[in-house]
Amino acid sequence: MSGIDEETAKKSFDNLKQGFLGLGSQVTTAGKNVAKHVKESHVADEARKKEQDDRIRFAKQELAEVNSEIASLERRLAEIKGAGDAESEDLDLAIEFEESSNEDMSEQCDSSFVCGDEDQGDSGIKTSKRLEHTGNTSRVAGMTVLFGAVLIVLVGAIVLFPREEASDSSGAHSMSSIPARQDINSVNDDSNAAERKSEDGGQEDEKKAEKGEPITISIECDENWLFNTYDLDVYIDGEYVAALEHGETGEYEVNLERGDHRLKLENEEDSSVDGMVSFSSKGESKYRFTAHCSSEQVDVQEIEHVRAPFASSDMDGKTYKEIEAAFRRAGFDRIELTANEDLDVADKDREGTVKSVSVNGLKAFSQDEDFYTDDKVVIVYHRLGKLYPPDDAKKLIGKSRKEVKEAFEKAGFTNISIVEVAADSSDEALGVSRVSIGWGWFANSSFSADDSFDSDDEVTIEVTVESGAEDAASSTDSVQNESSQKQDTEIITTKNSKDFRKLMSKSTDDASEFVSKYAGRTIRFNAYIGNIMNHDTYKTRYDVLILAGNVEKQTTVGPMFHFTDVNRFDMGYTGEGLRNGSEVTVTAVIDQWDYKNQWVELDPVSLSDR
Repeated sequence: MSGIDEETAKKSFDNLKQGFLGLGSQVTTAGKNVAKHVKESHVADEARKKEQDDRIRFAKQELAEVNSEIASLERRLAEIKGAGDAESEDLDLAIEFEESSNEDMSEQCDSSFVCGDEDQGDSGIKTSKRLEHTGNTSRVAGMTVLFGAVLIVLVGAIVLFPREEASDSSGAHSMSSIPARQDINSVNDDSNAAERKSEDGGQEDEKKAEKGEPITISIECDENWLFNTYDLDVYIDGEYVAALEHGETGEYEVNLERGDHRLKLENEEDSSVDGMVSFSSKGESKYRFTAHCSSEQVDVQEIEHVRAPFASSDMDGKTYKEIEAAFRRAGFDRIELTANEDLDVADKDREGTVKSVSVNGLKAFSQDEDFYTDDKVVIVYHRLGKLYPPDDAKKLIGKSRKEVKEAFEKAGFTNISIVEVAADSSDEALGVSRVSIGWGWFANSSFSADDSFDSDDEVTIEVTVESGAEDAASSTDSVQNESSQKQDTEIITTKNSKDFRKLMSKSTDDASEFVSKYAGRTIRFNAYIGNIMNHDTYKTRYDVLILAGNVEKQTTVGPMFHFTDVNRFDMGYTGEGLRNGSEVTVTAVIDQWDYKNQWVELDPVSLSDR
């Protein structure tokens, strides 16, 4: 062998041998200890079995002795009873003989007072003796029964209270006396103390188990149809709670102290695929979570608690827009608006006011009552009912524009437009030539006075005028219509809009009123990219945070703006590339105010470097 001399190899072999010998010694010692323990256990079992057999044997002997004593007593009782019967017969014969003699003597004697007394005395003495004998017999029988009962109680005591046994030199057993009452009481006291200790320990365990406040944890697992349909194991603060089937909702009752806790969900088949969320227990009775299973992780989100901004009784007179804005600011995500067409023209001033509000189906609730962000809020508001035109369409032809317009306004219509058409010839009749109600291709120009329409349906009044000769009223209406159309199509900037200029003049966290007024309109402003990141797991789609102002001057004005789930083409961007801090000019359509994130959500039209 190369590199190892013979002496080193021998020492290694000796060390290995000593190690095996030591191990063998340890195994042998352990085996002997086990054998000794088994033998001692067997001997102890045999001793206990022998002790029980001896107790049973001695109890049987005692019972046999008692039975023998009872039989002897029964025989003695029978003998006493037989002797008593014989003596009673002899006594009866003697009494009859004496009574016969007394009758003979009575006949011989005269009716003296002394003789009569002696006869009565003798008769009474004899009767008394007979009764005395009968009483003695009854007492003997009673004592016999009493003695038998005492023996039975003694046997019962022997069986119930085992006696200690001792072996003398000859191998005979001697029975000790029954344990004293104080010893029995001592045993009972010890037993009761042990029971009390067990009960106290159980109560402590219950208190320990019930530590904290009872709450309900609800987990809603989104359902996948084809892939990642695994079940989940639920853990709270590292302790296993239950298993949750995929696509199901589970509710679990747990006790938690107030403070921060951790909910963890694991793939039941692969614990490396998991997800965790922290939450704070603040006294609420129920906490809700959602779970979405993917191949790499479990996305766990808490459905946060929110408070109602108003009590249900405090909403009279408020508009639905006010109520909607308040609930969005409070954190509610699902808000549904429902128009109740219950007003006529006389109540037009109440249009848009709230009729009722329900949260998660509750129509009566208090301010600051506890709800969840995804609880549905339904706002029902008053609206004008169906409207009826002032007359049939054909009967309006030829009238003046002013007369027709005022008639529709009186009927409750508010969306009225006038379109002028130049006459083709001087012979063509001037004035209202056509009236339609509705939108685009669906407009109705042959309506009757009995037809009903929505209050926001557009009324279009066509007026024929002389070519090149518009009257003052026509000119005024035309200018107003052109101005209105121009305002609707013009891009809002800080130069042409006072409201937008005011909004962008300082930093603000609430642009809800501006968004509500100008939703759907296009705005343009200078800004820079505050943050750009991939949307979900996509590599070419982005979420973009936009801040108005200039990055170099570190000035930020107005609210935050945001694009969600967009790519280069959606943004209309043709520059070299976007990064955090890139200065751009934004042209976009106002979508909505995001109350949760406090930003204006935009639909991009174009984005250019500047």
